[in-house]
Amino acid sequence: MSFMKFAAAVLNQGASTNQAVTGATMALKPAEDEVLDKDQGWSVLFNLVASGGTSPTLDAKLQTSWDKTTWVDVDTMTQLVGAGTQIQVKDISAKTIGPFVRGILTPGGTAAPNVTGTIILLSNARFNVGAAQ
Repeated sequence: MSFMKFAAAVLNQGASTNQAVTGATMALKPAEDEVLDKDQGWSVLFNLVASGGTSPTLDAKLQTSWDKTTWVDVDTMTQLVGAGTQIQVKDISAKTIGPFVRGILTPGGTAAPNVTGTIILLSNARFNVGAAQ
């Protein structure tokens, strides 16, 4: 995995929730730099906290789309079982990423946990991300 020095949050859940969250659709755009698109490395960082609940679980994933209608999973976090913190970086360089991305959080269990945290897209080269039009 290359050194990832550029980052953008695709989901930032600051307020605690025990409901499923679908992050805003973000447009991913290239930036002028010295790295060719084919050489650009990508990772996703899941940094999430689950507290409370009964038999709590937490699933999270990064999704991509070419048309903002049909979404496919790029990668998923290892399921967090029980209350706690999950910090996980996954290399997604070999995966295809379309022009749109979003994060998904799915708390579960007999009584779902309260969840906070972020899903962050990382790269070894510059990129731009913003709200999709």
